[in-house]
Amino acid sequence: MAQKDYSGYKAEDLLNDDYFIHSVRQPTPESDAFWENQDIEHKEAEWAKFIIECMQVKEEEFSDEEVDALWERIQAGNAQRELKKSQKIRHLYIFLSMAASFLLMLVAVPWLFQGTGNPAENRIDMAALSVPQTNSQDIQLILSDERQMPIEGKNAEIEYDKQGTVTINTDNHSLADNNESCKANQPVFNQLIVPLGKRSKLTLSDGSEMWINAGTRVVYPTVFEPDNRTIFVDGEIYLSVVPDKSRPFIVQTNYMDVQVLGTSFDVSAYKKDGFFSVVLVSGSVVANKAGQPEYKIVPGERLAHDGQSVRISKVNTDDYTSWKDGLFHFKSENMQTIIQRLSHYYGKAIVCDEKTANLKFSGKLDLMDDLKDVLNGFGNTAPVSVREQNGAFYVHLTE
Repeated sequence: MAQKDYSGYKAEDLLNDDYFIHSVRQPTPESDAFWENQDIEHKEAEWAKFIIECMQVKEEEFSDEEVDALWERIQAGNAQRELKKSQKIRHLYIFLSMAASFLLMLVAVPWLFQGTGNPAENRIDMAALSVPQTNSQDIQLILSDERQMPIEGKNAEIEYDKQGTVTINTDNHSLADNNESCKANQPVFNQLIVPLGKRSKLTLSDGSEMWINAGTRVVYPTVFEPDNRTIFVDGEIYLSVVPDKSRPFIVQTNYMDVQVLGTSFDVSAYKKDGFFSVVLVSGSVVANKAGQPEYKIVPGERLAHDGQSVRISKVNTDDYTSWKDGLFHFKSENMQTIIQRLSHYYGKAIVCDEKTANLKFSGKLDLMDDLKDVLNGFGNTAPVSVREQNGAFYVHLTE
């Protein structure tokens, strides 16, 4: 067994050591025990081992005879003196070969890990996609090459088939066939931007249906990977997932991830609000954040995360999901919270004074009605009146 002291060795030193390379490539109980007793930083040894295992060092570089001779020289303790010059040349060749291979690996690694179902990796890919600047108030479908397709109207229906061909409001568009990324067999991510005052319904390539609330951005692949179904959401959606045990469905947000096999639930995760919630209608979901415990909820429960703590409570799911049907349910809710949601839904500024903001209401609103009519409806149960000025609505107590 080698008697050399490897204390303080770095990764680059280990990559130039015959015995370490041989131990990684052809480990034995004796060599494993030897390295466990060496005072080497774990991360240095692991990094060197990782590089050696990843690199395709040609077998011809070490013949069986050379390995046997090397082993004998190491045991004898005089290998460094006898073959110093030849080892330097050989080590330089090995190191340069590994370095070249490692550079190639650095280029290849992002593609190797893309689409493997690792939420953290996919989050970087999807959340970081740029959003082209536009002054349009229309719903925007943004393709992977950043082409923009404005969709007129307050509501839009977008549907993908299994091949990634999309239908927009009953009009068929073969977008995937014209996409260079698709031709190159790379994941193709589209984005749907739904501005304030608009809504949309999106049917994904696996048949799962998504209702998208105002002020929401959704990033999704035109065709899902074979082993996972992952999307990114900044905003609020209601999702009905098609069951597929072999491909879990993952909704990534800026706060937590939600993983399901097949279920119906609402996710609200507007980045600007600093608040996350998931309301489960049917099935089961698991919400998690890297480095923190997982939270599983059952139908009729709501998980809320305010950035500091997580709270799970029993709720009436209609109060949180009826927006997809054009209704707004609320029970003993203060006026400030109600007008915030209405302002978001209609895309209009609504202002109220402090006294009016603290009034509590229960009821149901039809969001298909004109906003002024909706606000005037509060006057039936409380002494409030509405004034419209310069495109904004002012709600105040009637004197």
